[in-house]
Parts: sequence; structure tokens; C-alpha cells
Amino acid sequence: MDIYYEKMDIYTDFDHYGHNNAQSITSIGRFESLHYGHVELIKLVCKKAKEKNQLSSLISIQKADAAHKKTIYTYSEKLQLWEKLNLDNLFLIHITEDISSISAKSFLLKILLKKINSSELVIGYDHQFGRNRRGTFKYLSRAAQKYNFIANRIEAVKVNEKIVSTTLVKEHLLKGEMKEVNSLLYFGYFMEGIVIHGEKKGRKIGFPTANIELSPYKLYPPEGVYAALVKFENKTFHALLNIGYRPTVKGNSLSVETHLIDFSADLYGKKIQIYPLQKLRNEEKFSDLSELNMNIHLDLKASRSVFNNLHDFIKLENL
Repeated sequence: MDIYYEKMDIYTDFDHYGHNNAQSITSIGRFESLHYGHVELIKLVCKKAKEKNQLSSLISIQKADAAHKKTIYTYSEKLQLWEKLNLDNLFLIHITEDISSISAKSFLLKILLKKINSSELVIGYDHQFGRNRRGTFKYLSRAAQKYNFIANRIEAVKVNEKIVSTTLVKEHLLKGEMKEVNSLLYFGYFMEGIVIHGEKKGRKIGFPTANIELSPYKLYPPEGVYAALVKFENKTFHALLNIGYRPTVKGNSLSVETHLIDFSADLYGKKIQIYPLQKLRNEEKFSDLSELNMNIHLDLKASRSVFNNLHDFIKLENL
């Protein structure tokens, strides 16, 4: 199935690509998390394509078991982010037996140069492609002279002296270290969903919440209370986020519920994006709703230091 956007065409194979009469600046990789290293590479591809009046093309290789693993962004979330990067062509390619058996040379000649008509290939500092991962930058550099294309790569991007990687993002995310997560992800970490009806118990104590369904395919931060931002309809609001089982009200399933501060409009049926910024405390079981109410007031107080220094926690201009 192929998807056609006004700005970006998305392909799930190479056979349906119909623009091979136009040259392309192309990159290939997994691009699972769209961290700063990924986005720097993609921006370079788009910049070069614009300068040369060519197409910008990205091949995102999806592992065979990807559908069964939880990821930082869901498929729909990631599509929105791809669109923001102003690519012309996006190839979402699952590794099949046929794909994994192709040699680096065959993939280069038959796919990258012939089907996509790449005039330049830009890869990450550690990317390798083709059977037995023989498609290294060293190989591309030699092949470029023989087959008349340009081979380029970007160096590793570092944050706080550590190389930015999807593995590093996941390590911080699973510990609830959202400041670190958001320093690595260009678009920040968020959860998106349609607001659904909950049990309305928060409303009874003066803190109505917006509840969204959880995706079985997404990685979530650990249970707890977080200072957060909520976006919908191009507006951004301060919020308290609870991820957990709501032990005080005898909840029995994991939930994501968000209280928008100083906000009273009806959100049911609306799509929202929730950006956790800082974990304030672990989820706790309180003796009654009165004690829960008192602690939510303490959470609000603790969240002010985050909201007063938002740029320390997330790049607002990238949301």
C-alpha cells in the first residue's frame, strides 16, 4: 500500500516508485526514534536536494520483528513527524527474506542508483546495508568513483558527551528520565490519542482528567505523576499527567490521564498530544480521596518550577 501526501509520498516497496526520471539525494537507515542524529541527517538530505533541485528520499528499514516490539513513537505518530521534515519520498521497507539476501552491490545498483536514481547517498556514521552488512561507507566511497555518484556521511551527534542513539533514548525513557529523553529526541517524546470517557472520579475532587487509550505498540514512561504539556488544535497547555493503575480509586488497568491546569473546555473526542516533562513522584495509594486531593495540590506546586523553566525540559519550537 502506498500513501500520497501533498508534500510527501510514502512507499512500502520500490516497485511502485514512479519518479526515477528525477535524480534524488537519498539516505538509508532504521530511523526508529527520530533523535537529533537522525534529524540532522534528514535535514542535510533535504538541504542538498533543494540546492541541486532534486528529490529528497529516505529509506527506513523496518526489522522483521518490528511489529511485535514496542517503539518510542507509534506508526501514526511517526508519520506526522516524517511529514514535518519536508521529505519528498519516504520508503518504509520491511526486511523480508528477499531484502536480507540482497548483496550491498545489488542493492546499490538495482535500488539506490537505478530505481531511485540517487545522485548522492548520505548515511549515518555507523550504518551498513546489504547481505552481511557489507555496505559500509568505505564500500560506498569506492563504488562512488566507479558508478558516478557522491557518497557522504554525517558523524555521530553527541549530547552531554554521549553519542545520541535510540538505545540511549529507551534507557532514559524506561527510567522516567524525561528531561534526558527530550534532550535526545528532536520532536520530544509524546503520547497521542483521542480523549475518551473515563470514570470521572477526578472531576469529583475538582481535578477533571482527559483520558486516552494506550497503544500496545508504544513504550511508555514508568508509572508516576509528571509535569506535562498538552497540545491540541495548535494550542499548548500546562498539565499534570498520571501514568498508572490509580490504586486510591481501585483501578485495575494501566491508564494515562491528564489534568489540564486552568482549563475547563470539553475535550471528549478530540485528539491530543501529551508531552511528559519531569517526573514529580511515584504513583501512591492514599487513604481516601481527600488525601489524594491534598497531594494533587502538592503536585501542582511542584510542577511550577518545571513550567517556569520550560526550555530546560523541552525544545518548544520543535513541537
